[in-house]
Amino acid sequence: MAQDSKTILAHLQEGANSLKDKGVENPHREARLLMALALDISVEDLVLKTDANLSFDTEKVWRELLSRRLNREPFSHLRQEKEFFGLRFRVNSSVLTPRPETEALIEIALDWVKEKGLKSGELIDLGTGSGCIVLSLAKRLGEAWAYHALDISSEALKLAQINADRLGLKKVNWIHSDLRAYEPKSSFDLIVSNPPYLSEDFLETLEPEIKNYEPRISLCSGDHGDEILKSILNRWSGALKTPGLMILETKDEAQRSRLLSFASGLGVNGLRQQDCFLLWECR
Repeated sequence: MAQDSKTILAHLQEGANSLKDKGVENPHREARLLMALALDISVEDLVLKTDANLSFDTEKVWRELLSRRLNREPFSHLRQEKEFFGLRFRVNSSVLTPRPETEALIEIALDWVKEKGLKSGELIDLGTGSGCIVLSLAKRLGEAWAYHALDISSEALKLAQINADRLGLKKVNWIHSDLRAYEPKSSFDLIVSNPPYLSEDFLETLEPEIKNYEPRISLCSGDHGDEILKSILNRWSGALKTPGLMILETKDEAQRSRLLSFASGLGVNGLRQQDCFLLWECR
């Protein structure tokens, strides 16, 4: 097979310089990730091949991947996959890319279930997106629990179902609806959500990978980013069992302070903060 004249190392150096010029963080690491993807090998195996030359076909793939990353398209979109809580999830432009900070939500939920000694129960994930939250919990809690996942986007639900199939998880009730309009048909031990919580103005201050490629419907919610969170507190707090726990991911302390005041006005007392989350336990 025909090869180009540059070594892989030369391509990596050239790519890293271009990525740095475009403001991409950790450009050398990003270049290695792109090259490993082009070659369909691990980054660890790439170290052993840096003196080799690329075939013309692989060099074409490398150039295309590099061009897309230079346009600040997220690497997760190029790979179409993202690891979350030790599991791999398919992702695309129809869903929010799972983020490491959301893994703490899984840990909080699992710790609470263990503390309460619950062997079975019912949970719902509001705004499920890729399904990373509900499916990560389903992997740990097992088949004795009933799982529901709601999203306004039919494309997101299609992808979440693909992720469920890949993980061998069949027992999820997928609900295509707006959480602001849906009438819960049962009560839940756990209500979890990483909802939209940014304002449009704040989104414009973020890096291009987020503001230009992530779905705005998954990011923004009203002037202060509070609209969906308020709707969850207003509409879904009555759907918790006793005992029950609601876990909501939020933006910052200022937003959590506004939501605490809002919840108090609804008679939802005892809401507490833990890291970037609001927790409400129905006792």
